[in-house]
Amino acid sequence: MAPDAAEKLVLVSHSILNSLTQELEAVSWTHDEIFAATKAFAAAQDIKVGQLAQPLRSALSGRTQTPSVFDMM
Repeated sequence: MAPDAAEKLVLVSHSILNSLTQELEAVSWTHDEIFAATKAFAAAQDIKVGQLAQPLRSALSGRTQTPSVFDMM
């Protein structure tokens, strides 16, 4: 994992990413449904989607720059 990607993971606790994973298990894996579920989850956590997307990108790819995390998923 790139050092800058590892830094992004500390912005969101692992428990939040684990909870998001549980939410995503219940959706159809299309871009729109993944985005909608992530947006709803972020709102419930009182954070912005971008605050989840960057650490999620880092967790999935080990990098900070990729195509849209929702496209990757």
